[in-house]
Amino acid sequence: MGDLIEEWEELAKDYKQLETVNDTYLRKLKEISNLQQTCLKHLKHQRYRLNIMNKTIKHLQQSTNKDALRNLENDIMKREAELQLIEQSLPKQSGAYLKIVLGNIDVSFLNKEGKFRYKDEFEKFKLINHFIAFGLTIINFYFDFR
Repeated sequence: MGDLIEEWEELAKDYKQLETVNDTYLRKLKEISNLQQTCLKHLKHQRYRLNIMNKTIKHLQQSTNKDALRNLENDIMKREAELQLIEQSLPKQSGAYLKIVLGNIDVSFLNKEGKFRYKDEFEKFKLINHFIAFGLTIINFYFDFR
């Protein structure tokens, strides 16, 4: 009986540690979510400003300083490419097919490994569904149920 009580006390200590780790995890998760939203806002603002600059450049095409405009256009293109790289690391809305299959849930991942593993599993899921649909089509074609 004494061993059982000692084990229970040890389990209680482990549970306290679990609660502490879980609280830390939830705080960090909220912090990550806030950082993602902040990044998305900054990204949107950068794109807005770049669009304004592109429109201004189009109006200034008749300018005498075409080299400076060309350099600025190249810099803008580089910045847009950098923004696309940043955007790939942030969560985004699911596509139409994914919304139909999974519903309106967030399937964003914090690391690339999880993202690729999910994509691989999803491709397997789609392949299995296609085989099932193909099989049912063949069965329906050969057998008349009417």
